[in-house]
Amino acid sequence: MFCYTITLAPISFLHIVTSIWKYINGIRIAKAEELLIGTDMPITDIAYMCGFSYSNYFARKFKQITGENPRDERKKALV
Repeated sequence: MFCYTITLAPISFLHIVTSIWKYINGIRIAKAEELLIGTDMPITDIAYMCGFSYSNYFARKFKQITGENPRDERKKALV
């Protein structure tokens, strides 16, 4: 058997790690959207259930990904 060493430039490694976190946060936010629309759970509880330790960080990421804050998303679903 042969073993090969793959060397990544620091920029490439950073790009891969950043892409992974974008993917993970996208999945978390998608689940949060489902919970915001489908339940009446408090937004803070939804943030914790989706893996966010701080609700303000959750709100910031939610807005960054969806373009709306969680409260507005819930209000929109109720209309």
